Amino acid sequence: MAFTLTEVQTSFLNLKKDISDVSQQIFIEWNNFTARFIYRKLRATDPERFIDQSNTFSVSAMPQTSALPLDFRDINPEGCGFFEIDKDGKDTQRRLPPTGFGRMDQGYYISKGNVVFTGIEDGTQFRLRYIPELVDFTALGEYWTLDGLVTGVEIIPDEYRKYIVDAINVLYVQWDEDFTVEAIIDQRFVRALNEVIQEVRKEPDAHQIPDFSSSF
Repeated sequence: MAFTLTEVQTSFLNLKKDISDVSQQIFIEWNNFTARFIYRKLRATDPERFIDQSNTFSVSAMPQTSALPLDFRDINPEGCGFFEIDKDGKDTQRRLPPTGFGRMDQGYYISKGNVVFTGIEDGTQFRLRYIPELVDFTALGEYWTLDGLVTGVEIIPDEYRKYIVDAINVLYVQWDEDFTVEAIIDQRFVRALNEVIQEVRKEPDAHQIPDFSSSF
């Protein structure tokens, strides 16, 4: 279940015992730093967790320029791209290759917030699967999810909240200029980060089940 920045603040207070000198604005900024960092890590190791596939394009001109979604960040090599939708409206595995300016073969290229389709003019539809931008937190009541809403995709599960607390603690000791413990705090953070990267389950949420069908 998704959790709020207020819940993270409570956990951090339990660790530090007193954070009255940390303003709400600074605490929200630390959460944004932490979210951006783990988002970069996880979207590289498990992009399917974050892929948005709600946008479709119908291409009927050559070339055709269409606006990308406002939250478009990039197309990860794994599972992302423009996938053809067949005439029955079903998704296929046929993915458009990248081309370039002036090309006449079928494909696309990205230019200044737009996608330019080349070599297609028959009304073929494509589904865009992409990695969205991470929306910054602006209030303590927001949830630790991709879009800041409770209905959004969790950036990390609640069971790894300790990672967030450890990451914020690193930022706290830097801000507090407590150099005597900075190295120790950083080591704790790295251990928590490694656990998140190794243990956050890939989609679907199931660990591999051994196949004993050929055992005798």
